[in-house]
Amino acid sequence: MTNVTIIIRQPLERRPPIATLLNCLCKMGYRIVLICTEVQDKSKKQYEDNVNFKIITIPTYKLGIVNKIISWMMFRRKVFSFLKRNPEYYSKSILWIGSADAALALGKKLFKFNYIFHCFELYDAFPWYKRKLKKIMQNAKLNITPEDNRGAIFRSWYKLKETPITLPNKPFFHPQKRNLNIDNTIASQIIEKLKDKKIILYQGGIVKGRDVSQIAKAIEQIDDDWVLVLMGYTDRSRYLADLLKQYPKTVYIPPVPAPYHLQITSWARIGIVSYAFDDLNHVFCAPNKTWEYTGFGIPMLGNNVPGIMNDLKKYGSGEFINLQNDDVNEIIDAINRIDFNYNSYSKNTLTFYNSVDIYQIISHIIKEVDGKIAVSK
Repeated sequence: MTNVTIIIRQPLERRPPIATLLNCLCKMGYRIVLICTEVQDKSKKQYEDNVNFKIITIPTYKLGIVNKIISWMMFRRKVFSFLKRNPEYYSKSILWIGSADAALALGKKLFKFNYIFHCFELYDAFPWYKRKLKKIMQNAKLNITPEDNRGAIFRSWYKLKETPITLPNKPFFHPQKRNLNIDNTIASQIIEKLKDKKIILYQGGIVKGRDVSQIAKAIEQIDDDWVLVLMGYTDRSRYLADLLKQYPKTVYIPPVPAPYHLQITSWARIGIVSYAFDDLNHVFCAPNKTWEYTGFGIPMLGNNVPGIMNDLKKYGSGEFINLQNDDVNEIIDAINRIDFNYNSYSKNTLTFYNSVDIYQIISHIIKEVDGKIAVSK
């Protein structure tokens, strides 16, 4: 195999693990095609010597059911039309399907190709997705998930012959240097005002299912050195607006595209990882942010879902708390423990970060799928 064709139905910048994959494959010397819906100029320039970009322009966000079906059909037609015109991108290649949306949009026609399916979520809260992904996984040469329990669950659900390989969402490049210069004007202005504060940072989707209101409440009750910063995408509910109104020491930074959001992350003293118990996908979460925090040696404050708690326990990289408890003293105590023993927690987070060699895992995946293709010929 000389080529790898990666297919996602999102902008590249919304899939940091795919950027990691690109970097590893470039280092391995593969010819790469990335089919996606958008790539920023900075990213194009970074990969211009190694990656051929095929941009498929389609509507992808905030679509109703009918428009989503139309969008999927457009994506399917354009992807297979491109592959038909360029057979070298699949005849001596593996297709790396980098999202469930892409796989489902491509449909049964995908089964004619050699492909890896990289599934980031469990979708147990979305019965149609869960049902349709069964055939996608059963026909893949290899399946990948970002977390061990998710792989085991998929194997049980779909009666797979093998457990999907775990490829953690660790970035390939990480600056690993605190207090970086910030390119984004809005974020830079906000951090400049907060640079003398102890920043507790939450980055990611700011929605009710990842509730941080108890942490915001706790921050109001400790000394004025502390501030809560929320950075990321929000939904159309009033959740964020209500938080900012109720808790004056909570500040919002609009989303900054990856990997440039790490410039803001580098200013945090503590990082938050929080998920609800409302579905298995959240219980066995695999957040990118754990790797982003730990690369800087930033200790974490997490809630007690197993996907977070187990890592915090194993490495001593932070404290876990019960966010359903109305009494915020547990949160305040956890923040103080991290603050008073900061060097120890910080050292442990770096141990966590260095526990995974992402390049080695991707190299193993490529060798394994090469062997499967050779056997099937």
